[in-house]
Amino acid sequence: MPDDLPASDRRPALFLDRDGVLKGLNLPATAELARAASVPVVASGGLAGIDDVKALLRPEYAMLEGVITGRALYDGRLDAREALALLSGPAP
Repeated sequence: MPDDLPASDRRPALFLDRDGVLKGLNLPATAELARAASVPVVASGGLAGIDDVKALLRPEYAMLEGVITGRALYDGRLDAREALALLSGPAP
C-alpha cells in the first residue's frame, strides 16, 4: 500500500495465524509485521484470556493498533469489562 495514501484510506492488517485456537496471540510475529508494514496492524487470532490483554500493554507491542477477540469472549474466558478497564487504565 502506498505511503502517501490519506489515513482515512488505509485499512488495518490482521494477523490471524492462530485464529480460533485459544492458544495465545503470536505477539512477536504480529509486532514484526507491524514494524514492517505501512498500515496499522491489529493483533487477532488466538486471544485466550486476560493474560494476552496484559501482554499487549508491554512497550514492545505499543505499535499495534488493537486486538480482536472472538471465542475467548463468547465462552467466558475473557471478561470484557475487565479487559476494557485494563486497557483504559495506566500501563503497568
